[in-house]
Amino acid sequence: MPSPDVVPLAERSRWGAKVAKKQWATSVEIVPPRGVDATRMLTDVRKLKDAGVDAVNVPDGPRAQSRMGALLTSVIIEQQVGIEAVTHYACRDRNLLGMLSDLLGAAGVGLTTCCSSTGDPPKMGPYPDATAVFDIDAIGLTNLVANLNRGLDPGGNPIGKPTSFVIGVGVNPAAIDIPHEIKRFEWKVQAGAEFRDYAAGVRSGSARGNS
Repeated sequence: MPSPDVVPLAERSRWGAKVAKKQWATSVEIVPPRGVDATRMLTDVRKLKDAGVDAVNVPDGPRAQSRMGALLTSVIIEQQVGIEAVTHYACRDRNLLGMLSDLLGAAGVGLTTCCSSTGDPPKMGPYPDATAVFDIDAIGLTNLVANLNRGLDPGGNPIGKPTSFVIGVGVNPAAIDIPHEIKRFEWKVQAGAEFRDYAAGVRSGSARGNS
């Protein structure tokens, strides 16, 4: 059974509160650094915070390129700048157990906003020999996160205190097959999506037709 300690959407984060109240919220996507020096990125993020932006989107290996991981990049941003991160999380690079471990760790360090993504295929990037996992896609990941928010693991076993993620998904308004994109969006909503990220859909969907 779902945990009785499920956190209401409006109480999960500032972003979640705006989503729950249907208020206008702004976010800008940044790109994690290619190496270990995040100085320039943090400078840009501080400018966004000063400009009144509500959150920054942190993509996860966009275009199948090697960059600092989205989860740890988000932690650095929130700890050093104090602006909320919308952490994109791709299914491409982890199996189900790895995703479960990552998400529990993310919740443990205080990340609250997750945008589910299937992920760009490795052949798009400069490492065509890299393999992809895809145990689940963005719809399955949305369902996984929604269950963690209910205090349940993928097998329906209790995890104790539930996570409190605000669950986002990508939607591509310029998809070649619009009916299919709409259907996938409907499935994501049924799986537990609470907000949509058009930028995620455009970036990934324009290349591979789904998000």
